Amino acid sequence: MEVFSCGLLLVLLVLPIAYLVLRKLPKDRTKGPPAKARQFTIKGRHFLEWSTDRLLASPGATLVLPSGDVLTANAEVVEHVLKTNFTNYPKGQAANSSLADLLGDGIFNTDGPGWHLQRKLASLGFHSRSLRSYLTDVFHPAISDRLLPLLSRAAASRRTVDLQSILECFAFDGICRVAFGFDSSLLSPDSFDQDEIVGDAAGFSRAFESAMALILNRPRPHLWRLFRLLGVCGEARLKEEIAIIESFATKVV
Repeated sequence: MEVFSCGLLLVLLVLPIAYLVLRKLPKDRTKGPPAKARQFTIKGRHFLEWSTDRLLASPGATLVLPSGDVLTANAEVVEHVLKTNFTNYPKGQAANSSLADLLGDGIFNTDGPGWHLQRKLASLGFHSRSLRSYLTDVFHPAISDRLLPLLSRAAASRRTVDLQSILECFAFDGICRVAFGFDSSLLSPDSFDQDEIVGDAAGFSRAFESAMALILNRPRPHLWRLFRLLGVCGEARLKEEIAIIESFATKVV
């Protein structure tokens, strides 16, 4: 039902605009989409492979998309953006507003003075000797008792595993121990398929991943705000996922 509503809404929005645009185009225009339109008609799930190939083919390992977004694998560019001239590259209002439903105005979704203040507070904690010692106490047993045994069993049985999913569970367990003081136990030496894990922590992890994907795939601000108002095109599901996240966070904080 939601897919039908989303499609109908898009048709109602696009048809009048398309009609006005087509009326102004010259009659002898070349048929078919322009080269750039064909070039960037890419399925989202293949974007990583496509962008990697393009970056490898680029002399500067940097690519500017028609949307204005910049992709780079150049270490000097990364240092320029994230360190040397970080203040010149804010996330911007469009990104801030889109991510606010999930990240609020925390350090990962703020710019300017707000970001600097939160960074200073976080920096004081992360540079303390006691925290570094605690991180060692948390991650050393997680590696020796969970991660390595799981990978060793997979190698011994010549079994294919989803390494990205395993590392995500490993990182999630560590973050829960460090930030919230409890063991989520998503990573287990006996669990090859991380999708089969059940429990509140597993539900939170899946809800967060789903919510982030829905937010990153939001269209232009004026469209996703309308979709959110009407509860269509993934916005209703996003609301449900955020409710799961907030419920879990309330229990552990």
